[in-house]
Amino acid sequence: MNKANPLRNLFSIVFGRTSELILTFFSITILVRYLGATNYGIFASSVAFLSIISKTVDFGFSQIIFREFSANSKYKSVINAALNIRLISIVVLAVLYNIFAYLISMQSEEIVITNILFANIIFSAKLRNIRDLIEIPFKSILKMDIVMFATFIDSLFLLLFIISATLLNFNLIEITICYTVSNLPGFLILIYYSRSFEQFKYKFELNNLKWLFKESFPLWGAGILSIIFLQADVFLLKVFSSPTDAGYYSAALRIGVPLSIFPLSIITTIFPIIIKYRKTDLEQSNFIANFSYKILLLLLFIPSVIVTFKSSDIISLLYGSEFEPASLSLIILYWSFLFYYLGILSQNLITIVNKQKHNFFYSLILVTILLPMLYFTLQVYGPNGTAASRLVASFVGFIYVAFILIKSGFAITFMNIKLLTSLVVIFLSALIIYKLDIFLFIPVLITIIIFQIYILKFFNKKELELFYKILKEPKWLKPLLKT
Repeated sequence: MNKANPLRNLFSIVFGRTSELILTFFSITILVRYLGATNYGIFASSVAFLSIISKTVDFGFSQIIFREFSANSKYKSVINAALNIRLISIVVLAVLYNIFAYLISMQSEEIVITNILFANIIFSAKLRNIRDLIEIPFKSILKMDIVMFATFIDSLFLLLFIISATLLNFNLIEITICYTVSNLPGFLILIYYSRSFEQFKYKFELNNLKWLFKESFPLWGAGILSIIFLQADVFLLKVFSSPTDAGYYSAALRIGVPLSIFPLSIITTIFPIIIKYRKTDLEQSNFIANFSYKILLLLLFIPSVIVTFKSSDIISLLYGSEFEPASLSLIILYWSFLFYYLGILSQNLITIVNKQKHNFFYSLILVTILLPMLYFTLQVYGPNGTAASRLVASFVGFIYVAFILIKSGFAITFMNIKLLTSLVVIFLSALIIYKLDIFLFIPVLITIIIFQIYILKFFNKKELELFYKILKEPKWLKPLLKT
């Protein structure tokens, strides 16, 4: 096995996630245009419902196993126990769902769609139930190229299947089949490479389950609450407002999916590194954590500003004028994503210091704030009220988890006057040029941002030196170290 390379690993994740998101983005955009707001609302709410119930058989295993794989080879065999108990639970859940659907006389189309989507719990990387366990050995030693290749293949097949489905005028059930089958090639690729991967070999065993459930229980609860937070609003919009409102809101949510590449790439790369530094160099561990916050905040803030001034143009370009009512929802959602993903980074750092019970409380706060707010805002303000509820919950949740992180021994010092000044300058720059056409607005704003980052010295010398080291000492960065 080649030596782990953090830069190569980060590049693999960024390239893989970017290609996956681009392909999936085109696939869903085509699908939204083809189905329209009402039918897409039905499809999206079905996916949201399945995402919620699938978390009941997640058990929170993944993060704990990832932590142990990264720090201690003693627990590597426990991945088989996690795989087996999840597979057994998925079968039980599918049987219980069909009994319940029969008893309440659920519509046959909805039953068929949900049963098809059940296969996604096993095959799909998006639901992160079986696939994420198979990926852990690759993650733990910073070898993500195979994982990213598998997700790329999934996304490519999804695009090809969706294009074919629209050309052949497939109905909603047939499209659901295409959506599910597109995940199978990537799953088989991971199985193939896992069989020859020296750190993991599948066999049926249920060892260490007591320890695993004890360690994972807080994360299990947090996972269920998190998926309720992420998916309940779509499902409730369909039930208590209309499928059309659910379609508008889901379409706006979809535009925010590319933002997930930033926290996922950063977290997957720094998680094992910080674990190692936490034992040998506490100051360096805190520095890397603060640097990660700073990078993530900038990468989330810039697209949020762009969407704030150009949401209507973005919606119309992607989905057509039918979806223009979703433009305000899109703005609110993007600012909620900023706080939500900062909270996700904080959650992972808390797990490093074995304080994962607070991840449960964090998720409980999100849901406790979101659901009551939805009761008052959903039917009156529709998608916009739903988005506002998510923003408030995300902000309060981040404040809580950041406070816990500081109490747990992480010195979080990334937020200062210089950083706030830089962010204000970015927003004011966008305000000045907002009347420009979107195709001019974005490149002009990015140019201004790059220039002001240099002038205001957004990154200090120590951070630039870390950049310099991670990027293998590139010549173009060396002059900046002397400033």
